[in-house]
Amino acid sequence: MPLTRRRFVGSTAAVTATLLLGRPGRTQQATPPPLFLSMEAAGAWDPTFLLDPVGGRADVTPWTEAQLLRAGNLTYAPLRLPGEGAVVDERYAFGGEDFFARFRDAITIFRGVDNQTVSHDFGPRVAFTGSDREGHPTLASLVARTAVDELTAPPPLAFITTGGYAETAGLVPTSRAGSPSTLLGATLPNSTRPASPATAQQFHTNATHANLRAYREARDARLRAGTTSPRLRAFLDDLAAARDAATTAAFDALAPAMVEAEAVAGPRGSLVPAAAAVLGAMAQGACVAAHLDVGGFDTHDDHDALDDGHRFALRRLLEGVDFVARQVETTPALSSRCVVVLVGSDFGRTFYNDTGATRGKDHWPVTAMMVLALGAAQATLGGNRVVGATVVGNGRGMTARRVRVRDGAVVSAPPDDAAALVLTPALIHQALHDKLHIDAALTGRFALPGLPATPLPFFG
Repeated sequence: MPLTRRRFVGSTAAVTATLLLGRPGRTQQATPPPLFLSMEAAGAWDPTFLLDPVGGRADVTPWTEAQLLRAGNLTYAPLRLPGEGAVVDERYAFGGEDFFARFRDAITIFRGVDNQTVSHDFGPRVAFTGSDREGHPTLASLVARTAVDELTAPPPLAFITTGGYAETAGLVPTSRAGSPSTLLGATLPNSTRPASPATAQQFHTNATHANLRAYREARDARLRAGTTSPRLRAFLDDLAAARDAATTAAFDALAPAMVEAEAVAGPRGSLVPAAAAVLGAMAQGACVAAHLDVGGFDTHDDHDALDDGHRFALRRLLEGVDFVARQVETTPALSSRCVVVLVGSDFGRTFYNDTGATRGKDHWPVTAMMVLALGAAQATLGGNRVVGATVVGNGRGMTARRVRVRDGAVVSAPPDDAAALVLTPALIHQALHDKLHIDAALTGRFALPGLPATPLPFFG
């Protein structure tokens, strides 16, 4: 059944964020607000297979020290061993270019991040909010709400998500759109087949469709005038704003971008189509924040399988990140903006749990995170930087080194430094709150635990 605008607004399973236009903004910013995407490796990724590579330890990875890769200050793991699965590049390469080599100046890698949990219920919450408290909003939703409060015309789809941990604490409505077709149906409500314009027909003639819109607006006005309940009146005000002429015009303007995004293809389980929809909405001013997720990382067995194991999931994730970075680079409406991407996961993984061909890796609290500063954000956040470190040791998983500030930079501290800090997602989020200019009232209301008085200088 085609997705109509009525189903779009009314269904809890579909996109509902048009109600956002019922919340008037305060001021029009001279500088557009930043754009933010968080990307979740759902199931707990293995940093030693990507961002925190280990060589020469057969109980941790299959790599030798000589096989580890470098781009600028970044070191990272290869995709495969020489001669293994020859149809796949040895590096994480897209369009013939190594991802890390191409975007190294935009990348900050955090190693030895202690999520302090091995629970899938808590891990994503910690990674994408900085807190383990139930109901704490994601950084993406804080970015979205800050923009809504500051803009005269708030974006109708301020926060879009494909799934994963996407708690908003009621700050903004959630637009759930796992593919462009979901948003496309909302932008073309009079089409029988929005995704196939060549074979589509209209439900109504244009004149009839316009008359139906006018009737709906008049009915909404009558309902608002006839109620004395403040709560019902507030709801009807939001509903009317979600279906007024300004909203209709915003969705009409978004339609061409969603048609273009629908044409973007990707392999099995790819993040690319959803990312295309999000970036299309951002370029049109309809969205400022998004949370995308991709699974396949919970590899308790068959960890090393190239076709469907951990490396398959990592390549699928980086393909999506690479697509985002390239689109920002080549789209003027995005490259002129401050665009920040946060990539993280539930937690990390142990060393191998067996010695056989089907060996896997179990849950471990120490992990890694990655931030990309794209567009105008690169001048503010910088890149080509690694923060934190780990020690292999003789335990079951990587041991995180603590950090401290020295000469204006965050460095790894010696083990006996009593003033050193555990590198946690909360510290990273605190710094991003500052760089993304999150509203002070929101950071106070949703305070993060165990933070220093000022953010650590992770970024430029």
